[in-house]
Amino acid sequence: MSAVGDLWAVARLVVSYYLTVARHVRRELACWRGHARAIPDPCLRGLALAKLADEHLNAQAAAVFATLVPLRQRRRAARMMVAFQVMYDYLDAVSEQPSGDPVVNGLRLHEALLTAILPERPAVDYYAFATRGRDDGGYLDRAVASFRSRMRAMPAEATVRPALARCAARVGEGQTRTHAVDVAGVLQLRAWGATLARAGPYEWWEATAGAASSLALHALFAAAGDASTTGEDALAVERAYFPAVCAISTLLDAVADQRSDRLAGSRNYIDYYATNAEAVRRLALIARDADRRTRDLRRGTRHATIVSGISAFYLSAVSALEPGDREAVRQMAGTLRPCTIRPLLAILRIKRCLDAGG
Repeated sequence: MSAVGDLWAVARLVVSYYLTVARHVRRELACWRGHARAIPDPCLRGLALAKLADEHLNAQAAAVFATLVPLRQRRRAARMMVAFQVMYDYLDAVSEQPSGDPVVNGLRLHEALLTAILPERPAVDYYAFATRGRDDGGYLDRAVASFRSRMRAMPAEATVRPALARCAARVGEGQTRTHAVDVAGVLQLRAWGATLARAGPYEWWEATAGAASSLALHALFAAAGDASTTGEDALAVERAYFPAVCAISTLLDAVADQRSDRLAGSRNYIDYYATNAEAVRRLALIARDADRRTRDLRRGTRHATIVSGISAFYLSAVSALEPGDREAVRQMAGTLRPCTIRPLLAILRIKRCLDAGG
């Protein structure tokens, strides 16, 4: 696509999002803040409110996928995507809390993702292995029910369900094993990541990074909103987003978090690369792979523009603009489609500044 075509695609995406999606996202997030404030357990309440305060942009970014949905389904799709992302982010925080066995605890907590997607799957006690905070006042069950009720109304829900189930199971295990590194060690993560990377050109940590991302799920939620989606379409979306798109999103998030992770003494995905130059080279390769794969999908230009937007979302993070990381950000922006990502970077940096000031 030409530079003019790239700029036109960005303009259409931004206008479509703000005219048809953004207001529904704001209202849905306000509802979830109210639900979070009603959580009885102070620890869980604090985690839920902190996630909504600090990472509300995640839900806004996830809802961009609603622009792929036919207009008549867009409001429902946006609210559904926000509910799922709020649940994902909440589980991200809760599964990092201390427990006797972080893998067992994390896998049980993340069963909520599969329960949301599989209508015949009964609810379980998600906090059965938690040692801190169990009474969420129905917060997690409410997120599951809210997502389910809207997903059930999507015309191609049954068609995409097998792919969604595979992705949800992978996400739950990816999140769990990543969080368990500090207690259970990196070997369990490496062994699992090696099974994911066996069939492709990705390093084990790159495949693991992709497994922890929710982006493939949101792309499939969008596919569920289109009655013409086939099983082959759903499989194509899954294969385009995992590992390539999912990996680049998680790895760029790791770039943005490098400074804070160093200060906290936490392991970061970028630490697995031998050098920063190697990291930039590999991220550029994965970014190009993600762009190529998404452009081959139905509505491929919109998918590819969303992927550029997601890359810009992470690269626009304040921590990614620390002096030591600016060169990596500049190089990454250059490897992606410059006419697409540079205006998106500018828009998102302004948005982050406005949100911080408001």
